[in-house]
Amino acid sequence: MTEMSFLKKCIARELFKIGAIQDKSQSPGGKGFKLKLHEKSPGAPLSPFYLNFRTPDNPKPGPLTPDIIEAVGQELFLLACEKELRYDFVVGVPRAGDPIAEAFARTFFLTQGKPIPVLTLDKEETARGRRVVISNESSEIIRQTLVGDVPLLIDDLITQSHSKEEATSALEYQGLKPYDVLVLVDREQGGTEQLYKKGYRLHADFKFSGLLDFYLAERLMDKATYNEINAYLADNR
Repeated sequence: MTEMSFLKKCIARELFKIGAIQDKSQSPGGKGFKLKLHEKSPGAPLSPFYLNFRTPDNPKPGPLTPDIIEAVGQELFLLACEKELRYDFVVGVPRAGDPIAEAFARTFFLTQGKPIPVLTLDKEETARGRRVVISNESSEIIRQTLVGDVPLLIDDLITQSHSKEEATSALEYQGLKPYDVLVLVDREQGGTEQLYKKGYRLHADFKFSGLLDFYLAERLMDKATYNEINAYLADNR
């Protein structure tokens, strides 16, 4: 198991403590969880685990507290520094990514002594289905951007690349080209590779397999659950 920093260990423990990471026994009927990928692949196996990294005020409420959001924003900022990412403003993938992007921007301001713009995206229902668009509030920021300004896309996690591609399409429609995507957790189910094929780089603070190893070592997860989730990941990458 790769050694984690003190902050990463604190985040990992807290996520487990507040129920942001659930196993199959907590799913409806105890059979497993449906994910976004099931919208396009309804026959895919149910997931034996579920990650809920949303805040209570999200349309799909989750357990993340303000303190955890701030810690995640700090951790992703450190990851961006470590990877030497170049960006001129940040964009949250709606809606789970929005509070994380805001926390990232607050850390940026505290460490760099200057603000960084935060763009927001909205979900819009059309005759062809849902699409992601630039919010009205962000339109003015976009009008003030310079040619070559680069957005950094931020989200809570990645399974497959669907929601990230929706967001990048909305940005590219406005003439903005993101190159890097930051997430807290990579579920390791193909999203990283799918984004790479589209020309985007995915940077995850945690791989889920690493979190599993940590929870097993900390005796927060039993061996049977650990083995079941790892078997699912091996078969569904």
